[in-house]
Amino acid sequence: ELSRERGRRRRAGKGQPGRDIAVGDRGPKMSGDAPTVDLEELRSKIAALGDSIKQLKSSSEPDTTAIGTAVAALLEAKRSFAKNNGGIGVDGKEWQEPMTKSQKKKAEKEAKRKALEAAGGGNQVSEANAAKKAAKKAEAKAKKAAMKAAAKDGGGGPPAAATKAPEAQKQAAALPPRPMLTKSRLRPNQISFNPNVSLEDRPVVALTVAILAGSIVDYELISDHTRPGCALGLPSGNGEVSGDLAMARFIAKRDGGGSTSALLGGPSEEDAAHMDQWVDYALSVSKFGLARRALSVQRTLDSVLVSGTYVVGHAISLADVALFAALGFPASDDARAGIASILPGGCPTLRWVDTMARHPAVAEAAQLASNVA
Repeated sequence: ELSRERGRRRRAGKGQPGRDIAVGDRGPKMSGDAPTVDLEELRSKIAALGDSIKQLKSSSEPDTTAIGTAVAALLEAKRSFAKNNGGIGVDGKEWQEPMTKSQKKKAEKEAKRKALEAAGGGNQVSEANAAKKAAKKAEAKAKKAAMKAAAKDGGGGPPAAATKAPEAQKQAAALPPRPMLTKSRLRPNQISFNPNVSLEDRPVVALTVAILAGSIVDYELISDHTRPGCALGLPSGNGEVSGDLAMARFIAKRDGGGSTSALLGGPSEEDAAHMDQWVDYALSVSKFGLARRALSVQRTLDSVLVSGTYVVGHAISLADVALFAALGFPASDDARAGIASILPGGCPTLRWVDTMARHPAVAEAAQLASNVA
């Protein structure tokens, strides 16, 4: 029976070239049809290509040529998978050809436009864009007309500068007046400063150091309303030293016993280095507002003052005076109350502030600086 069936099928296939029928385990197969693609085999190939690209990219010296070739092969394999799987890609989604960045941007823009139109807001967006363009055009036209008018009047400046001038004048008026640069020269041992500035901007550190060194009687205090800061006339007559801390260092070295002065940390090089460190720190925090300065100093000093009265060593030094000045030189009761309202109650730094304010040299320096008018 099987032989007769095969013969019948062969006879039925005669006269149709390319349509020979072969009988196998899986049924008849037309030898003239295009060969089918094994999707599982293609899926494995895609996975292998992906792993290969990852390895190439993770290499210490990636081969860009090999990576490009592998990426092209991967793209072709994915395209073939989708073509033989009814348009569905290996990820189970509808296959779409990869797009460049500009193509993606254009597609996103188009999708957003369609979404707005579907929501009924397309006309509103178009009207808003048209209004913006019209406003810009009108603004440009007005500027052009203003420039022509200014040119006729003999002025060639752009109108934008004229519109910004009142605002700039307001800002300038809000700023404090800048003192003129002084033309006066200081005589030896004269200490000069502007009496219109606050106490903390006067040479309170230099005066305190001079009092501690016992040489305050050697200096003459004068006021100069045109001087932007404070200065000391050098004893030799060869110029001036400007800045409160610079003046204080000079006085401590000259009148306090040289570089080994207790005011500068004493003979110990380590103590002197620590003193310089604190003075530099005081200068660095002086640019902040009072509240931030006070809290910064408190957080830094609390651990130092737990077991000591002063910052460096067992006596007052330039470090203490400089840090006290960084807090606004709160020698008065009102100034100390202001600091106390900022710092935590009972902290070591607050105790140190009270000790410094009651020191005779600090109190005298505050009085001398305040009496100059």
